[in-house]
Amino acid sequence: MLLRVFYFLFFLLLMNLPDLIAQDTGDGKFLKFSGSHTSRSADGRFLLEGSNAVQNLELGVWAEEVAAKVERAIAVRLPYGESWVIRIVTTDDRSLGDSGKIITEEVVEGQFLVLRLKIYNYNKTDVLEANEALCKLLLDGLVIWLQSKQNAADSSQAPVGFHTNSVPEWIWQGLSRYIYQDLRARDADTVLMLWKRAQLKPFPELLILGPAAKNYPSKSVYSVIIAWIESLPDRENLFRRMFEDLSKRGKISQAWFTKNITGCRYAADVDEKWENWILSQWRVVHRLGIATALQVEQLKERLVLRHGDIGMPLSPDIGQRITFENLIGAKQPDWMPTVLKNKISELKLLGVGKGKDFNDVVDAYGRFLEAVVAGARQERQVSLLERAEEEFKRLEASVGGASLTVEDNK
Repeated sequence: MLLRVFYFLFFLLLMNLPDLIAQDTGDGKFLKFSGSHTSRSADGRFLLEGSNAVQNLELGVWAEEVAAKVERAIAVRLPYGESWVIRIVTTDDRSLGDSGKIITEEVVEGQFLVLRLKIYNYNKTDVLEANEALCKLLLDGLVIWLQSKQNAADSSQAPVGFHTNSVPEWIWQGLSRYIYQDLRARDADTVLMLWKRAQLKPFPELLILGPAAKNYPSKSVYSVIIAWIESLPDRENLFRRMFEDLSKRGKISQAWFTKNITGCRYAADVDEKWENWILSQWRVVHRLGIATALQVEQLKERLVLRHGDIGMPLSPDIGQRITFENLIGAKQPDWMPTVLKNKISELKLLGVGKGKDFNDVVDAYGRFLEAVVAGARQERQVSLLERAEEEFKRLEASVGGASLTVEDNK
């Protein structure tokens, strides 16, 4: 990763020479803007434009990583590169105050279709929202490219100016969360609790939840649907056929799953496979109501604040992660109380069904985080964190210790 960043820095310097400071108009020409930096990401898939060259670098690395994770998940090569890029534009907008905003554009400029991600107030933009927006563009572009490939002799060029039906929300939102292990585990817990309470909607309804399901954890459900597809033996062909059918204006409904999943002849067969998989996940995670070594590892991974946590801004100025120890006595930004309260809720949800010892640890860390939110004395915060860490060590010892492959959060 370090070598990659250095390479990108070198590439960025070359691309930002004064006579190359420009914006692509879509027809191969460039318009110059004073103070604007335009460069390509190291892999050539993204065109970054903004007034801050360092932000361009950071966004280029982020976009490359998201694209690579999506490709691995769907086992389909994304079509971006030399002749067609996704443009990421950053700008400041004081009218938004302390908020950020993200807009995706799929517009015709000249004779080509242009995919653009606009980020307003970069340092205040939520990383989860950014991940969702980029995944939407990546997958919409894939479908458009597949359609143009069917209709054009030269498929190496950027798609011409037409559009197809967009990728369903459950696919791009689900993938934007599934590709991150922490979110994937959190979403699995949420859906398993819905299932236990008989609140998990029938599979066909999950595919069409949409904005109307305001109080339903639809994004978590979408993530788990992706996890289920990933568990199927023919998952690579499933994703390939899914995007090919979307490019032909097909719909990904329960009927589509019935037709494409091996061993399914009727809609009831799909329901049965889905429900049996959910049941198998419950048995693995919640057997006997006793914490397992794997569950202790999952807890350990969440005893830290990371990009991807709900409420965390996109800006890497805060670092890739913040340990609980770093919170003690530190000046808290405006967004921190919300992040900490969400972390408390996340830990409590993780503790459901895992026994008293596990929940004693969860409660101990919850008391520490509540003290940080309340601005308790530094000595009090230190004492509560030490107590929580002692509880965790006892729990870890009781299940045989956590795996050495789990990253230490200290």
